[in-house]
Amino acid sequence: MKNKRIWLFYISFLVSFQLLIGQQKDETVSIEVSDSLSASEKTPLSLRFGVDLYRVILSQVSDDFYGIEIVSDLRLGENFFLALELGDTKTTKEVDQVNFTTSGNYYKLGFDYNMNENLKGMNNDIYIGLRFASSNHTQVLNSYTILDRSRFWPSSDLPVDIGYATGERSNLNAQWIEVVCGFKVQLLKNIYMGLSLRLNRLLKDKIPENFDNIYIPGFNKKTEERIQNKVSEKTKNLTTEEKNNIVKLATSLQKRQESHDDPEILPKVTKEDIPKERKYPSPLISHSNNTTNYYYKSGTNGIIYHSMLFPCDALNNNELAVASLFSNSITDIGLGNDSFTGVWVPP
Repeated sequence: MKNKRIWLFYISFLVSFQLLIGQQKDETVSIEVSDSLSASEKTPLSLRFGVDLYRVILSQVSDDFYGIEIVSDLRLGENFFLALELGDTKTTKEVDQVNFTTSGNYYKLGFDYNMNENLKGMNNDIYIGLRFASSNHTQVLNSYTILDRSRFWPSSDLPVDIGYATGERSNLNAQWIEVVCGFKVQLLKNIYMGLSLRLNRLLKDKIPENFDNIYIPGFNKKTEERIQNKVSEKTKNLTTEEKNNIVKLATSLQKRQESHDDPEILPKVTKEDIPKERKYPSPLISHSNNTTNYYYKSGTNGIIYHSMLFPCDALNNNELAVASLFSNSITDIGLGNDSFTGVWVPP
């Protein structure tokens, strides 16, 4: 299974400040003709800082996003730069029936290496780099819509915005690394414009209770990488025999799926099998704890079918939205050490 990656584009506007470290000594200038800069003409140590224009523009055109990122780099050598990026983000998104708001700040620290050999009088960068990044953020689950497959309850698109699982999850963090490539072009003296492309890899993140970090400030949307990592770890720990059994099972399943069954072996129902009159069983009725119980005695091969009916007129819209979830899950949750037959004892 291939790991998914996240590619991010950044457009940066940079202003450069040159920091002169001492004075250059007078040196003999070679008469050799060359387009590149000589060793005596190296650019002095300089500091550049600016902003990520993409986040600034998106903050102006979107009501669900606010973000700002300050970018800077410090020239440590002819082609090496120390890079630092600081950002703050707040965004509201709706993903897979979940509406949430993520807010927080982050930093990215690393280096860039300039691969461009500038012609004389030019100061442009074509670079690759690496960043270590960390964020501190908060996740707020605003609302969620229950996926209802029940045919008994009418379909409801009302989101649940109060009660179970909604609310704020704070003190979260995440760490990741970024591989960066891009360019910076000098538009005017000490004025630069750049574009970068980034490949992110999540190292770890603190998972909020009963939720997940679907979106991380500075990292953006998280993929299914966590699941893929778990699958890879599980696969790595499998023995040869276990791997062979999985392959054998998958082959057998595919063979069974591709086979065609003879429809003649299936039982058939004809008109003669349908009774002309429908008979309804008479219930045994009992009363206990202000509840009326109806017990129908019928041949069910030892299986007990238990239906519970509750009045819903006192429920509000939010409670009605989760009523189908309650009715679908109550029989799946079970009664612990108790038996369903102990819920009601026939007279």
